[in-house]
Amino acid sequence: MRQSRANGKPVLIAFHADWNEGSEELRRQVLDDVAAGLTVRATVIPVLLVDRTQEDGANGAEWLRLQKRFGVSRLPALVVYSPGSTRVQRQQGWHGAAVTLQWIGDAAAAVK
Repeated sequence: MRQSRANGKPVLIAFHADWNEGSEELRRQVLDDVAAGLTVRATVIPVLLVDRTQEDGANGAEWLRLQKRFGVSRLPALVVYSPGSTRVQRQQGWHGAAVTLQWIGDAAAAVK
């Protein structure tokens, strides 16, 4: 959040689970892909939150707080948030790389 306040870029919070096929596609095709990743990082500050329910039996308090705050009920979920304006955009589920990249750009512009 500090970095966002300093440079004006919104934060992209990606709620992810290793066991979720859509989450894995999001990670592989958008977050970890070199070209797509550059596009994402030019627009937002990406933060990946990994669901640990299956591995550890539960998620930590911070995960649960953010999940509730942003109304995340399905994975993967993307939240674009601007600490400056406090505006939020949310997308849940996997919609493909092209749609997701377009959504991130549109959401970043909408929250500024």
